[in-house]
Amino acid sequence: VFSLLLFCVVWPISCFVSPLLKKVNFMTTMWSGGMFFFFFLFFLNLSCMSSMSSCFFLKDSLGSIMVLLSIWIVYLSVIASKDFLFSGGYVNIGVYILLMMTMLMSLVLVFFSSFILVFYIFFEFVLIPMSYMILGWGYQPERLQAVMYMLLYTIGASLPLMVTLIYSFLSEGTMSFLVGVSSSSWWFFEIGGLIFILVFLVKLPVFFFHLWLPKAHVEAPVFGSMILAGVLLKLGGFGLIRLMGFYLVDLGNLWEKVMVLGLWGALLTSVMCFRQSDVKSMIAYSSIGHMALVLGGCLSSTLWGIEAAMLMMVSHGLCSSGLFAMVNYNYEILGSRGMVFMKSGLASIPCLSMSMFLLLCVNMSSPPSMSWVSEIMLISSVFYFSVMTFCVSMMIPFVVCVFCLYLFVSSQHGGVENNLGFGMKPTHLIFLVSVLHWLPAFLMVPMILFMGSMV
Repeated sequence: VFSLLLFCVVWPISCFVSPLLKKVNFMTTMWSGGMFFFFFLFFLNLSCMSSMSSCFFLKDSLGSIMVLLSIWIVYLSVIASKDFLFSGGYVNIGVYILLMMTMLMSLVLVFFSSFILVFYIFFEFVLIPMSYMILGWGYQPERLQAVMYMLLYTIGASLPLMVTLIYSFLSEGTMSFLVGVSSSSWWFFEIGGLIFILVFLVKLPVFFFHLWLPKAHVEAPVFGSMILAGVLLKLGGFGLIRLMGFYLVDLGNLWEKVMVLGLWGALLTSVMCFRQSDVKSMIAYSSIGHMALVLGGCLSSTLWGIEAAMLMMVSHGLCSSGLFAMVNYNYEILGSRGMVFMKSGLASIPCLSMSMFLLLCVNMSSPPSMSWVSEIMLISSVFYFSVMTFCVSMMIPFVVCVFCLYLFVSSQHGGVENNLGFGMKPTHLIFLVSVLHWLPAFLMVPMILFMGSMV
């Protein structure tokens, strides 16, 4: 029902509205929309089936939803970067398609893997195509430094996890998510638990482990930023949920310290958004606040919190990916991402202003979006964990809302400048990309009300 509801609205827009404006080939749009419709129904059919498991693959609703999000974001990243790819120059379309397919295949194997070694290998393998995207199609010479930050942070934090996994295999004789591990070893409980959570704190990321994220976002091309914000940041929350079920460990004191670190860091980074001059850096810092709420839901050790964390990951993946696409359109028109130069959007390109407004409404968790539902559930689960963390978690959405209003007013209001490039970007493509990001965040709310447990 949800798939029919979604595509009865979205697919006709992409198939008929764009060709009527004589900007997109009708057969190309029909073919791409039909192929994606086929893959969407295929994976949705898998997600509606009962859970399947084998020696190497674990199919459950948790992994199926993340696979659907991955396909959707990769598809939209291709649409958003259409002019960048087909404008000629140095863009190799064959390499681009190979990277996208490699990325998508790796993500599917991560989300559907039941063997923890396969999960770990492809969890790290997705960094290779992302690094190539930043190095090959980045905007500034600092992209090499951004890739080095990303690789050093993620690989440096994940190597101790491999040691922990090998130790758990030698001591317990299993590396499957289907079999939990509980050891009486103090080292395994305390040190091993801290090591295995470190890699996911970097991947989310949380405060103190977040310095690689703004650099990677600022230097990445539009499709790299969309995939990085929409899917790759969700690997941290997904892996945390998976391995918390694998390690049957009660680390209440450790969870409390990590949650306090994540929530207070989210509040600080949300305030830091007001000091950023680059709009992509502002959106990247705001992502840390949402991911800290996901961390709080995962560590609350409640089914309500884990479900809310999953909803927040999907909602944030949609709105952040769309915001990076809108910022890229503004960059192509103005030639700058600086807040000083982004003015008078309402007067020059009203379609872009409307698209920014819709996506910022989802980002600030306005009802009845999926972010609104997930934030209510997350704050409730954090309140169940501790009253003090509840107070901090209540301040994070308020600061994020103020930041979104500040971003919209600063970038879309003001007087019309003479150097604006009017008509340089087709407005139908801007609105199409924004609607394809915005609609699922609102159409999934009825599905949430009638669905069963997600985990």
